[in-house]
Amino acid sequence: MQKKNIIYFTKIFLAIFVISFVLDKIAYFTLNKISDKVYTGQGIGKLNHFLKIKDSKDLIVFGSSRANRHFEINELSANGYNIGMDGRKIAYPATLLKTLPKNKKQTIIFNVDIRYMLDSKYNGQDLDALKTKYSRNTVIKDNINKYKQDNPFQKVFWCIGYNGYIVSILYNYLFPKYNYKSYDGYDANEISPSQQENLRKLIQKTPPEECDKTPKINAITIQVFKDISEFCKANNKNLIFVASPIYVDDCKEDNILVADFMKENHYIYLDYTDFFKSNNSLTYWKDMSHLSGIGAHAFSKQLAIDLNKYLKK
Repeated sequence: MQKKNIIYFTKIFLAIFVISFVLDKIAYFTLNKISDKVYTGQGIGKLNHFLKIKDSKDLIVFGSSRANRHFEINELSANGYNIGMDGRKIAYPATLLKTLPKNKKQTIIFNVDIRYMLDSKYNGQDLDALKTKYSRNTVIKDNINKYKQDNPFQKVFWCIGYNGYIVSILYNYLFPKYNYKSYDGYDANEISPSQQENLRKLIQKTPPEECDKTPKINAITIQVFKDISEFCKANNKNLIFVASPIYVDDCKEDNILVADFMKENHYIYLDYTDFFKSNNSLTYWKDMSHLSGIGAHAFSKQLAIDLNKYLKK
């Protein structure tokens, strides 16, 4: 009797598994068909746009929101794109960088967020935002696996990759936010007079930062930077690491540590952390770590001059 029960429940389990597997694939290919037509929004649209045009661009900016909001593409290149994404850190932009075409000359600006480089808890968790492409893009899949951010269940049930993104995909499918064909990826921060006043009050109330006396670059940053440096050397890319401005930098030990790390590894590194130190107008800032559109324009103009000098060398 017990053996019959085991056989019975095994058959039920297998039937449920097969039905779930088939439904998962039907839903997955349906979501793919819809999402492939989405080119707006940071849920999946901007990623789709990047993957579509990346091979044709001469200059590309990678990084977090500080890349997205600080690097004005029109100032840097007539044929560039900014794939900076809000909430992303190091492994996410590095993975996208490795999808670039082989042996095509391109200038790569990789925005450096020093706080992420020194975060001992950072393990590449921002790769979760690429899970919609896990079963469709070999480079993305390999990097998610490499940095141990894969979900073993997604290897069977592919729809798991869409968890958390379906609403954004459907919304941007039905109501595109902008004309992506004229979009270069840069999103300026606009700030109202009332927001500027609130920022002024916040600055006045914010105490100096407590500095880590023994800062250390985390292991995943070391590995990621090595990977992208080797990729760029092998594929005709000019890789330039750039630390963009912050309102005030109370701790300089970390800047020295990162600068030494870059020098030891022969990476090209430009540190603009204190770019506005001598002329720190409030109009340049959205908050204490993000520039306004006015600030981003001033920073990008100077960066363009410096890039031209470097590239001429």
